Amino acid sequence: MFSERNSIWEPFPLPENTLVGRMVGPLGLWFQRKDGECWVAVSRDGADTPPDEWTRWALRRGDHSVRLTPLLPDRSVVVKPEYDIRLLKNTHVRTYTRVPIWVALDVIGESSVRLTEIPTQILSNTWFGGFTDGETCYGLATTARREMPADLIEPHQAVCIMDIRNHSETDLKVDRVCLRVERLSLFSKDGHLWADDTDITFEGEEASVQIRTDGRAPVEVADAVKLVEPRQPQKRGLAERAFFFLRNETE
Repeated sequence: MFSERNSIWEPFPLPENTLVGRMVGPLGLWFQRKDGECWVAVSRDGADTPPDEWTRWALRRGDHSVRLTPLLPDRSVVVKPEYDIRLLKNTHVRTYTRVPIWVALDVIGESSVRLTEIPTQILSNTWFGGFTDGETCYGLATTARREMPADLIEPHQAVCIMDIRNHSETDLKVDRVCLRVERLSLFSKDGHLWADDTDITFEGEEASVQIRTDGRAPVEVADAVKLVEPRQPQKRGLAERAFFFLRNETE
């Protein structure tokens, strides 16, 4: 019933009155086409049978296929480094974080129509920033690592990379990281999902922070295939207080 890992993002037919299942990590998705409707059931308990609750969408004539598309979450994610990271002046560090993806559900006929987006993992809400100028983000119960072996990457996760550079004249401690995943593209290589690099440069003051993404596959998977563009392409000249998570250490 369930798809193989490497074919999960390929469109698949939805025959009339036939149960079709797909697994994306802990997320189970079941589909049926009945009387001109697409029925969808969702579970996260690892069961190999669908739950009792179904959501139904009316289909257009000729909508007989389904496509799943991986997406990064719809707002920024706050993560904590695996260990405290201190950057001396004029140094940089490259870190890797596994972020649970969302799955977009499209029905396909003469054109494609998106029905819904479903998170593979329910993340908690957290606040990032000050009382008056902060924002709601997702909190992620994972760590930013200094390396990312392939056997640690699950099919429902995307590897997000940060290059943090300290161009200031003082040492810097990395505390919490607000990763702006809505600015990132997604790439596929050997069944694994990767996002483009986020380059963050600190120049001594919170206002002197440069954040850059380039939309290209990271060097670790330079020949990866791009699957998805960013939800919100980066706006040039937009200043974001992304360094609440970095503190100068004066001892």
